[in-house]
Amino acid sequence: MRALVTGGTGFIGGALARKLVELGWDVRLLTRASGKKLLTELRSCRTFVYEFGRDRADRLAAAVEGCDAVFHAAAIRNRWGTPREAYDAVNVTGTSELLSACRGRAGRFVYLSSVGVFGYPGIMGIDETSPVVADGSAGEYHLSKIAAENLIRERAP
Repeated sequence: MRALVTGGTGFIGGALARKLVELGWDVRLLTRASGKKLLTELRSCRTFVYEFGRDRADRLAAAVEGCDAVFHAAAIRNRWGTPREAYDAVNVTGTSELLSACRGRAGRFVYLSSVGVFGYPGIMGIDETSPVVADGSAGEYHLSKIAAENLIRERAP
């Protein structure tokens, strides 16, 4: 099995990529240039350098080609002072571009979101069918993740 993991040098994406390697998957990583120094156990993975919100979307095709699964964990995380436009460029537009690149080239698309899309305080018993909550408790980061989730649901086959 072959997988592409975006955000593979981050906490969650990195753990996922390491587990997939351990399970014998052929793992590809999509990383920013600043994330190029990979953990030792991921150095054998084929790496594609790409900046969501900056690079041309057509560059994604080679990374997703022939993948059984694309795990999208990359995002601009909740950082104080980050403008909404930056969240949208990476978390929404980047997700849209990756979805488009996957069509006809890759199998399953798995999006790693945030529990914050369900509102505050935390809600128990949620799953992928639970509605997102874009109320006053949602910050710019969560609003961008909600927008990306909605986009994925609209474009699902």
